[in-house]
Amino acid sequence: MKRYEDLTYTGQVRRLRGVAKLALKQYKIKYDKLIFIHHGENATFRVVTSKGKYLLRLHRPRYHSNQAITEELRWIEHLRQNKGYQIQEPQRTKKNELITEVMFGDIERRVSLMSWIDGRIVGHKYDNDHLKAMGSLLSSLHKDGGAFKCRHRKYWDREGLLGKKSLFGYYDQLKPEYSQKNFEILTEIHKQLNAKIRKYEHKKRNVKGFIHADLHFYNVVWSKYQVTPIDFDDCGYGFYMFDLATTLSSALNRYDKPTAKQKKLIFETLVNEYLKTKNLSEDDIEMIKVFIIVRDFEMLNWLYNRKDNPNLYNFFKKNKNKKLKKIKTAMSL
Repeated sequence: MKRYEDLTYTGQVRRLRGVAKLALKQYKIKYDKLIFIHHGENATFRVVTSKGKYLLRLHRPRYHSNQAITEELRWIEHLRQNKGYQIQEPQRTKKNELITEVMFGDIERRVSLMSWIDGRIVGHKYDNDHLKAMGSLLSSLHKDGGAFKCRHRKYWDREGLLGKKSLFGYYDQLKPEYSQKNFEILTEIHKQLNAKIRKYEHKKRNVKGFIHADLHFYNVVWSKYQVTPIDFDDCGYGFYMFDLATTLSSALNRYDKPTAKQKKLIFETLVNEYLKTKNLSEDDIEMIKVFIIVRDFEMLNWLYNRKDNPNLYNFFKKNKNKKLKKIKTAMSL
């Protein structure tokens, strides 16, 4: 039998299906269908039963700790039970646990199960009303969930984003992938971004809290223009403006080369809706633009670290210079 790491993407999915089937024995459900969804950050499956549908997640190894996964699920429970959000409900195992661990062949995975949310994903086919709904949702999440106490997910403060213990990895890991000249550019970008964030956090208070951190247009489900957030896998403590930047970065990716007019419309539509219920200073708004660059910078590290996933790592190899050029241009270097 081939090692999991040596399998093709399709081969990995087949083996992960075996993990999923074994994991479902830990829950009080009998499933009719197990439908593969995606093998990216986590591997996900839709579980169809006679009484409803569920989302099964096989968590990426060596990414989140047990405590961190539990903290994510408890934040979701907090938003459901204390704030009235109609979002996915974490399901407990036969042993009343939020997480179970499964060993299948050479694969060991932490597993969680949640209720399913029906609706549609618009992806990059969004319009202005979708952008407004996203701005309103971000504002609500920051007000209703920001004070949730974080112990195990301090991912998106300055150290978490750019420090040596960053969740996505420190930028110097990219040195073998770039020429000396390009790595020097990366180093200068890192230095400038770090200085800008340091100045911002020292100047301002109440700029951080518990955030979703990955609220892009493939992580929300729509019923008309009612929006429901999903995939809280990267939620944690960090800058509120990084949360907005993540959504805006996703929106801008609709275009290969967005024009100044398109950038302005997307930015103003989302931010103006956010401003209807939560105040922002000029510094906050300027920092959104900085955090968009931080997001792109961090995605280089994330993709590089996905050597365990053939599709993602191949994407990094093909696009690393293009992505660096985009970041360099945004920094005006």
